[in-house]
Amino acid sequence: MSRFPVSFWNSYTGGGGGATISSVSEASRGTSDTSFALAAITFTVTAGKAYAFFVKLETNAPNTVTLSGANTGTMTAGQLLTNGALYGRWYYVTSMASSGSTVFTGAASGGLGEYARCWLWEITYTGTLSADVDPSTGTGTATTATSASFTTTGTSEVILAGVANDTGKTYTSPTIAGSAATTGTAYSDAQTYYRILSGTVSSQTAAISYTGSTIYCAPVLGLKAS
Repeated sequence: MSRFPVSFWNSYTGGGGGATISSVSEASRGTSDTSFALAAITFTVTAGKAYAFFVKLETNAPNTVTLSGANTGTMTAGQLLTNGALYGRWYYVTSMASSGSTVFTGAASGGLGEYARCWLWEITYTGTLSADVDPSTGTGTATTATSASFTTTGTSEVILAGVANDTGKTYTSPTIAGSAATTGTAYSDAQTYYRILSGTVSSQTAAISYTGSTIYCAPVLGLKAS
């Protein structure tokens, strides 16, 4: 006979072994050449799912992404990467509070910002989601945008990568931790891509190639289920 009560077995999850990221999908995009705010995205979100928002901006740095409609508040900001007047940044909500139409509106520091390109990604998972990877470097000038090196701690984790450029590009060969990654729908000066990892990795990068050498910002964000 078991020494543990029935309630224990009903709630036991094997130390978090059942926590997984099951799917990642591009929810929507937004663009404006004149204002970060005008690139706002409206999407019908689902309570309990996670959402990640990437922005490429020029002239002024992206500051906040505010929610309105079915949800309110601000998204958590990842590290801001800067290369001259070019900026790239991830934002995220690990568990949306309410289902319904939600507007994601950005604001820039010191001005409107220019050439805003934004993506919203929806993440379905079990367990609890938390940030694991958010390096503060990852800029350069090349024909391949390469992120900073990162090490993960999650056994089920999504790595989201973005690239911001200042000239029109065609993007090819996205990789994360040495394997092919899935891309979003590109703009000519920015792109996003992701890969779900089923184990930890050490000292890896995200990279994507494009036509013609130019400056870039390449932020990455890792969210793990536990």
